[in-house]
Order: sequence, then C-alpha cells, then structure tokens
Amino acid sequence: MDGQVEARFPVRRRAGELALALLILALPAGAAAAGRAPAPGAASPGTPRDRPIAESGPARSGYVVLDATRVYHGDPRSFTRPAVLVMDDVFRVIPEYRQLIDEAIAASDARYWILLEQANKRFARVVREVAALGGYDLVAERAAVAARDAAVVVPDVTADAVRIVRAG
Repeated sequence: MDGQVEARFPVRRRAGELALALLILALPAGAAAAGRAPAPGAASPGTPRDRPIAESGPARSGYVVLDATRVYHGDPRSFTRPAVLVMDDVFRVIPEYRQLIDEAIAASDARYWILLEQANKRFARVVREVAALGGYDLVAERAAVAARDAAVVVPDVTADAVRIVRAG
C-alpha cells in the first residue's frame, strides 16, 4: 500500500524529501558533519524558539507569521489584514489536480508536470482573487498566521476559494 500512496501522491513524497534536505541544511555545521542533530529543544543560532518568524508591520500589530514558507499571497513582513486557508482542500477541487489523482498519472509522464503547473497557476489565481474580494493583504496556510490576542480569529477563506474554483 505504501507504494500505491507514493505513486498517487508523488508531490507529498517530494515535499518530505525537500523538508528533510532543508532540515539537514539548517543543522549547525558541526552537527551536520558529525551526522547528528542538535539537542532536542535547542534553538538554532540567531532564531530564539519563542520569537515568531515574522511580525505584521509595527510592533503594535495584532498578528504574527509563524511559518513564512506557507504564505501564498502577500508580504509576511508587512501586512495588516491576513486570512488563512487549507491548501489541500482547495487543490482537491481543482480539475487539473483531480485529473492527476483520478488517472494516477506518474511523475515520469510529461502530462503530470503540465497538469501540475496548470493546477498551481489556478491555485495562485484563486488565492489572489480571494484576497482581492475580501480585502486581505496576506493569505497563508491555516496555523501559519496567528493573532496575538487569543480572542481574535484569523478569517478562514477556504470555502470561498473552493467556491471560486467550482465556479470556473
């Protein structure tokens, strides 16, 4: 079954390999050379564990970016009105991505890369449209952005994005 999952979802497998490669690159030079990871809970130099990756605008802003790599639209260092979505939920309704899944097209097939590029372009267009319609200057994956005040909820625009994809 693991081989089937790998064949049907090669993007996830590659994302895992990329994450592993980035983790290795992030290791301190001595730890990477010695083949060992830093001690659990140890902060990497220059990035304290308790500091967010990016804060919105001036220090008085009400939001922080926890993972800048999962920002799909906008500048993670300068924003005032964020929204979040679940990328997987949006991709599942994109016709080009559905075709990849339904036909189990392998990454070795040229159609795979053409359809994947079309799906990515459609996702980017939908995210831009959701941002424009809602007046959001940042759209990120859920849990990549948080409000400083626990009572404030960052709007989730997943349903809006899915509606736009289905509308064509």
